[in-house]
This record gives sequence, C-alpha cells and structure tokens, in this order.
Amino acid sequence: MGILKKLEISSPNAPMHNFLDIQGDYAVLGVNNAAGEVLVFERNLGGENNWGQSKVLTSPIQTEGDAFGWAVSISNNYILIGAPYDDENTLEENFLSDAGSVYFVNLMSPTP
Repeated sequence: MGILKKLEISSPNAPMHNFLDIQGDYAVLGVNNAAGEVLVFERNLGGENNWGQSKVLTSPIQTEGDAFGWAVSISNNYILIGAPYDDENTLEENFLSDAGSVYFVNLMSPTP
C-alpha cells in the first residue's frame, strides 16, 4: 500500500491541524491560520484518483483567535465545524468570552 495522493492546500504556509474527516468522495481539513479555515476536497476533482480542493469555508464573522476549524466532522452532505474560542452568540452581538461555537454547513449549498 502506498500514498495515493498528497493534498495540496490553497493557504500557503498555513499549518494544518490534525482535524481531518473523510466520507465517501469528500474530505474536510481544518487549517490553523489567523481566523481559521476548513478546506473541502473532492475525489476525482481535477482528474481520476485526484483529490482536488473544491471549497474554502470560513466563519461568517472572521475573528482572529476563534480557532474556526479546530474540529471538523462530515456526514452525508453536512459538515460540522468547531470554533472553541468564538466570543459571540448566534446573533454575533453579545460578547461571551471563549464560549465557543459549532457551525453547521450544507456541503451541497452553492456558496462556500
């Protein structure tokens, strides 16, 4: 058994977390940069047996230190993304020091 494909990320010099999940034709990867990102890879995108990057997911309110993408999980067409140090409530208006958030993303949504 050998390496099938090395995933190439769109965020150069961004260290990756160990937060990766895969299901079927999709893989999601949390990236540790200033505000955090989640990269979505799709099998056979860019050629047979290739894993091409199809989306970059970011927090709706990008705040450095929220650690968006600290945890990721994919199931069917849905991705859960953890941001353990997010400071705002769901209306993004009340400061709640490091209360944390979980974002629910529909993978089939036309926008990232």
